Formats: sequence, structure tokens, C-alpha cells
Amino acid sequence: MIDTLGSGAPDITSGLTEFFPNDSFTLLNYGVGATTIDYGITRITQPYSYLGKEIPALMSTHADLVVVESFGYNPYPDGVNGLVRYKKQLTKLMSLLTTTLPGTPIIMAVTIAPNSKIFADGAPGISFSPGEKLDRVEVIQQYLKAALQFAKDYRLPLADAYTASLTSSGDGDPMYINTTDHIHYSAIGRMLFTQKILETIESNHLIQ
Repeated sequence: MIDTLGSGAPDITSGLTEFFPNDSFTLLNYGVGATTIDYGITRITQPYSYLGKEIPALMSTHADLVVVESFGYNPYPDGVNGLVRYKKQLTKLMSLLTTTLPGTPIIMAVTIAPNSKIFADGAPGISFSPGEKLDRVEVIQQYLKAALQFAKDYRLPLADAYTASLTSSGDGDPMYINTTDHIHYSAIGRMLFTQKILETIESNHLIQ
């Protein structure tokens, strides 16, 4: 989900410039498509290659602020055990960030909700039955909700696009979802996610 925001996350950069016109910003997008939280942990301490580019370890950037998205769209394949493992890995990731980037503020961001009726329709190489869509979305929502709870338990600044993107029936609102692959953000979905990031930065006074 973060990878699709593009190099430098231009929507968020633009929003930051509007919120804080006297400051300049450099955003580094460390998103890698279709990877679990395990590889996210690796990218904190180790350089990696992605789409032909060499990316330095996150810890080497001396970042002033880190936004961690939930990794909820890439769950482990082993059901309940996977969810337990995911929660442990969230703790490991946050502990590693606070150790390698001491004093750096961390935002927990939880992305838009998936829709169980249209999930992955049109996505290359994916063909889910209605039942498979429902099952997949249920698992993703479990991960997204676990990330929300984690942020609350650890009192992390929280950018919650998930709750804001739900319909009254508890499904993801299609207007926030890309009409090509029915997984990633639509333009409005990117705007919502950006808005939640900016609101969280401002309300927690993370940029002075």
C-alpha cells in the first residue's frame, strides 16, 4: 500500500508543504510491494534492492519521523497462528525502531479497508471466488484491527484510514479503492490516507 504512493510520496509531501509552508521536507518511501512485516523489519537495519534501485537501511537515514503502515494486506498464510506471529512482529519492529532511531517519533498508520465483494477484481494473476474474497478480506481486517489495537496499547500516534473508510455494513467503501485492481488506493483513497497522516502529525505536534 505504501509502495503505490510513489517515490517520495508526493501527495503527502504536498500536504506537508501546505500545512507547514515555512519548512521543506524530504520523504523516503520504504514500501515494497507484496511483502510481509518480516521484510519490513529487515529493511530497518539492512540495505536492499527494489525495482532496480539500491536503498540504504532505514536506520542509516537518521529520519526525523517514521510512519509505519500495518502490513495488513500481506498477512501470513497460517490463520490464527499467523495473526499471533504478526502481533509479536509488530512489537519487534517497534522495539527495533526505538533502538536504532532513538528519540525519533513513530506514527502507526492503518490503511483503507478492503471490500469483500470486489476484492482483487482485475488484479493481474489473481482470481478469487466470492467465498475466497470474503475469507481474504476477513483476514486482512483482522490484521488491520490488530494494528489499531497495537497503536492504542502502546500509545502510538495513530493515523487511522481504516475506520474512516468503512461503510455502515463494516466493508470497505469502494470509493476509496482503485477500480483497476480493487486492492490499492483510488485517488480519493490516497487523499484520505494522506489526510490522516497530516492530521496525526499536527494533532501530536510532531513537527515544530
